[in-house]
Amino acid sequence: AQENAAMNARPVTAQSAKLTRDAKGALRVRDTKTALRLTEEAIQADPGNADPRYVRATAFLQMRDPGRAALEASAGLELAPGNAPLLYTRAVANGRQKLWREAYADAEETVRNAPTAGYAYQVRAAANWALGRKVEMTQDLRTSARLDRAYAPALQRASQQPSDVDPTLLFGDEPQPAAAPAAPPPGSRPPYFFWAVGSLLAVIGIAPFLVPDL
Repeated sequence: AQENAAMNARPVTAQSAKLTRDAKGALRVRDTKTALRLTEEAIQADPGNADPRYVRATAFLQMRDPGRAALEASAGLELAPGNAPLLYTRAVANGRQKLWREAYADAEETVRNAPTAGYAYQVRAAANWALGRKVEMTQDLRTSARLDRAYAPALQRASQQPSDVDPTLLFGDEPQPAAAPAAPPPGSRPPYFFWAVGSLLAVIGIAPFLVPDL
């Protein structure tokens, strides 16, 4: 049996799709060990399914291993070129490694492929900040806040920071979400969380959580 998966251009096996859904459920309660085990099984069931690679990338971000997160996101992008959640996740992973130009490139493509998603502009705003493009950063924050009101506080916080703030802190090594993520009801917008490790990390809320599959 096969199912359609939003991340894939072709149907994926029902077994792989179910294992991936279960892995996402585990990840939402921060059970990364279970999520990684289930995604391994999902890949074995259907090596062409990009979705478990996305879950694995997000899990490694939660485990503060951005290098492996970037590798998993890249593997997923080989299967699903241009996929916005995968690009977003790799942008965050690159930012965590202070690879700002690479992060910006992925963020730019995320915006191009998901022009109505607030998270796309949010991650580009962080990259613009790191590269010293404060005007562009502010524009992206305004757009993300317009598209998703959950991002509105980030615009205000960013405007209050000194111009010489260390941009590397925006992808800190100690992300602490304000609350544990909960599984959203089908069709709803999942919650977004702002990092709370000092005021600087709360400027732009880029967190290693699942974003909507596009």
